[in-house]
Amino acid sequence: MNIKPVLVLAALSTLGACASYTEITTPPVTPKIKHASVNERVLGFSDFDLRTVDAKDSQKEIVGATCTLDSAELSARVTTPARIHMPQLKGKPTALKIACTAGTSKGALSLEPHLTGTAVGGPSAAGLVAAIVTSAIVASQDKWSYGGGAGIPALVKMTGPEAAK
Repeated sequence: MNIKPVLVLAALSTLGACASYTEITTPPVTPKIKHASVNERVLGFSDFDLRTVDAKDSQKEIVGATCTLDSAELSARVTTPARIHMPQLKGKPTALKIACTAGTSKGALSLEPHLTGTAVGGPSAAGLVAAIVTSAIVASQDKWSYGGGAGIPALVKMTGPEAAK
């Protein structure tokens, strides 16, 4: 019997059971674009979840924190937990600064943009060819986004009295 699939399934089940966050029931928030010229750079959208958690225990969610999201291109104000409907941009945008408060508790996070849809080639002839082809595709598409995507939330770690509740 091959035990690897059983171990992988057990590990994934354990990880899934650890993160039991509050369901997001509000509609996704689309940040406001600050300058009309940024509209020309929008290539699509991707969503990510924004959550506020206790800095000492990231499994302990703090619901109802007010957060501002700000970059040179975008801005928004949300209450956590929130789903962010974030534009994907052509050309690398600036980091997205997130600042949250809940009573006297505060937290901050900086999300750096990353290229989406990239593939990584391995150390072989085929891998090198794939890397060259991927580089050409990425250069032509140049699609940047924020957040982990695929269900990975952005967690703002909060410190202060409300976080300790």
